[in-house]
Amino acid sequence: VLRIERGLALVVESDTPHTGSSDITPDP
Repeated sequence: VLRIERGLALVVESDTPHTGSSDITPDP
């Protein structure tokens, strides 16, 4: 599930120009 959540988070972040979610942490 973590993998899917990470993938979705990456897609959402890329889709949205603004990122204001402290819950989602992008990989370094």
